[in-house]
Amino acid sequence: MSLPEKGKKALHKATIEIAAPSPPEGDVEFKVKFLVKPRAVPQRTCWACGKRDDKTGLYRLVSNKSQGLEFDFLGIMPGRGAYICKDRSCPRKFIRRNRIESALRTAISEPSWLRFVEKLENLN
Repeated sequence: MSLPEKGKKALHKATIEIAAPSPPEGDVEFKVKFLVKPRAVPQRTCWACGKRDDKTGLYRLVSNKSQGLEFDFLGIMPGRGAYICKDRSCPRKFIRRNRIESALRTAISEPSWLRFVEKLENLN
């Protein structure tokens, strides 16, 4: 690139060309820094003892018209749900039928209640 003579104006702006570096061979590791806000873990309340815990620390009980009272281990079944503690520290012998009926806002038949109590004893 040549510079204009002294006292004369350049016809165009001077540009400096820089040779681009060749890309490196093999794998290239890029480091990107950004802040990720941690997600809030859903909190639920055990209907038997009233203890609040993470959603993963409780069993979900579902009441729907087709199947009655069922445990939802994946947390995806449709219907009204209530949660109960997974650990044995929850006072399960004090579980009353009217308490679960009010939590699920439905009436529970006697055979469905007996199946639920049997399944509850077989958990853990």
